[in-house]
Amino acid sequence: MNKIIITNRGVEQELDSVLFSENKIIFNKDARLSLSLENYEGSLSIEVQEEISAEVVLFLNNSKVDFTYNIKGDLTLSSFGLNYQGKISISLEKEQAKITLYSASINDQDRKVVTKIKHVVPETISELVQHVVSLKGSTTLEVEGIVPKSSSQCVCKQDNKILNFGTSDCTILPKLLIDNYDVEAAHSAYVGKFSEDELFYLQSRGLDEATCYYLLLKSYLFGKMSLTDEEKELFYPHIPMIKEV
Repeated sequence: MNKIIITNRGVEQELDSVLFSENKIIFNKDARLSLSLENYEGSLSIEVQEEISAEVVLFLNNSKVDFTYNIKGDLTLSSFGLNYQGKISISLEKEQAKITLYSASINDQDRKVVTKIKHVVPETISELVQHVVSLKGSTTLEVEGIVPKSSSQCVCKQDNKILNFGTSDCTILPKLLIDNYDVEAAHSAYVGKFSEDELFYLQSRGLDEATCYYLLLKSYLFGKMSLTDEEKELFYPHIPMIKEV
C-alpha cells in the first residue's frame, strides 16, 4: 500500500513501493499511490521511469499546488479537487510514454488551472479529461498541448468541460500547438449545464430532481476513474445537492 498525506502541518506516509523525498515522488516499479494534499501551498514533482506503469489517485482539498510530471513510462492520474488552483506541467520524455489524466473539480471560489503537456519525443500519448463544477465564482481552464516538429506519431487529446451553476463567467482556453503533420490531435471545450434531455430521461424513471442531479454529477465527475471503496467514501460526499437550477 502506498499513501501520502501532505498538509500545512507536515507529511504522513505509508510507502512500500514508491520513493518520496523533498517534494519529489519517483515510481521505479509498477505501483499505485493515494496522494492527498489538504490546505497546502507549494510544489510537487512526480517521475515515472521507463517501462513502469503507475497509477495515482490525487485529492486536492483547498490547495494551491504546482505539479511537474516527468514521464518515461505509463501514468494514469485520477485527480479530484475542491477549490484547487495551480499549474500542471507534463513532459513525455520517452517513446511509448503515456499519460491518461482524469481531473474533476468542484469550486465555489474564483479559481484558475493552467495545464501544459509537451510531447518531447515521438510516439507519445496524452489523453486529458478535465471536468469542473463551478458553484460560485469564476473558473478558468488554460490547456496547452505541444507537439514539436521532431515528435511524429503522437496522440494529443483534450476534453474540457465546466458546468456553471453560478452567476460568474467561466472560461476554457484550449490550445494545440502542433508542428508535425503525423499526429492525432483533438480538443473540445464546453461551458454550460446538463441538457434538458438528460434530466428528463432520469425524471421519467421516477427520480426527483435532486437525485437526478446527484447521479449526473457523480458520473460527470468520477465516471472515468477507477476508485477504491475508501476513495469513493472520501470523494462522493462532496458531490453537491442541486435543485431547480
